[in-house]
Amino acid sequence: MEQVSDTPMDEEKSNDKYENVSPNKNRTNKAETDDTVTASETLLTRNMELDSIQNDCDNSSTESQNMTSEQKFTLVSLCVSYIFEAAFFSMLGPFFPQEANKKGASETMTGLIFGIFAVVMFLTSPFFGAILTRVGAKFMFVAGLFVAGGCNVIFGFLDESPNGWIYVVLCLTVRTLEALGTSAYATASFAIMAYTFPDRVSTMFGIIEVFGGLGMMIGPVIGGALFQAGGFKLPFVVSGALVTFIAILCIWLLPSPKNLENMQGSILSLFKMPITFLVYYIIFVGALTIGFLDVAYSLHLKPFHLSPLLVGIVFLVGPAVYALASPFLGCILDKKGWCKSSMALGGILVLVSFSLMGPVPFLSLPIESLWLNIVSSVMLGLGFSTLLVPPLQELLIAAFKSGYPDNLETYGITSGLYTSAFSAGGLGGSIGGGFLLEKVGFSWTAFIMGLMGASCTLFLALYQFVRTFRCKSKEEIPERSPLIP
Repeated sequence: MEQVSDTPMDEEKSNDKYENVSPNKNRTNKAETDDTVTASETLLTRNMELDSIQNDCDNSSTESQNMTSEQKFTLVSLCVSYIFEAAFFSMLGPFFPQEANKKGASETMTGLIFGIFAVVMFLTSPFFGAILTRVGAKFMFVAGLFVAGGCNVIFGFLDESPNGWIYVVLCLTVRTLEALGTSAYATASFAIMAYTFPDRVSTMFGIIEVFGGLGMMIGPVIGGALFQAGGFKLPFVVSGALVTFIAILCIWLLPSPKNLENMQGSILSLFKMPITFLVYYIIFVGALTIGFLDVAYSLHLKPFHLSPLLVGIVFLVGPAVYALASPFLGCILDKKGWCKSSMALGGILVLVSFSLMGPVPFLSLPIESLWLNIVSSVMLGLGFSTLLVPPLQELLIAAFKSGYPDNLETYGITSGLYTSAFSAGGLGGSIGGGFLLEKVGFSWTAFIMGLMGASCTLFLALYQFVRTFRCKSKEEIPERSPLIP
């Protein structure tokens, strides 16, 4: 297997080569410089190769219109299943915190019920990614949907349990089992998507996120409407039955990936690249803010005296913007490679949107303003899109530069890391957000979440500064040790 040099300057050269191309294109241009070639010849060779790659990227939109039947069925299966699973996940927000409080669960306990889902996914996603090719990507995907759908139905009957700790323990148990299914399903879906469309990872991720955003958009609305119509059970029974039905359809619709190979590397090899730590943190922060909103936003809207249906509609705004922006952003990222710039912009948007949503006490903005919450939700949707769509491509680039081969298990490992980071953030947002909400209130907690988003921009700027400094110092400091041996 080809190994990447351990010196930071080699990493810098590699980063330059990968900056403006999609992951699959990047893999073909590792041997760009040679000690026997002069500096002028090297520059000319690089320019010629980049021109060739750019021509390929320009023609990719025409080629992408002629997908194979297998690619079409794969895309349809992933999109349909993703919309229903996302709808189920988001439907709890408008009514569950209030119902949990009625059953004797505090805000912290409610946050734990939300957060246990993320804990299990955080712990199991890398494991599912590592065993993906052993158990079969399609089997893992379908089995995960079955488990998640069944647990969804069971969750609907927990309102009949006794109040207090018994209710909390039962909720935690069912959510744990459901998280196992969702972890398997999510890890397999990202891996199948990246393996099927290796040249258009960000574009296809954006398209799938449209349906995920659509599911998050209709979930609170449908959940609130079903809750009004039939009480606590109806939303969960209906959504669980639909997810199970989609799992049955995927048995016939979803093709099985072929030409699989065994992976020849360790997951720890990814963390030899400093960018891996940074991208993992960015995914964590994006999920952190989402987890906080799941627990706190419906309580924040309580002074407006909205019905569960209207609360669901307000919840709809952010996911709707996210769904509309993601495919366009993904297409741009695949063609231009502006992943780091996109994530930096996302951090700023998260800070501004949470500052308005609170609002921050020192801004002298109206505390109970529905229009201000809607404006901030629009900005937050854009922030989530620019923050969470690029990282998967960055993780793949880091994997290929670490010596991973181009096979399904590599995509499984990277998708497992993405899901793990997202789940860790969801855990921190649910539990930590609920704790801060009790201590300092919504306004200050929202501002803290905004500062977390801004920290992503700061760390990206520092990372770019260090890269630039090392580039200028390459003749003075010819060789350094890697961050991790």
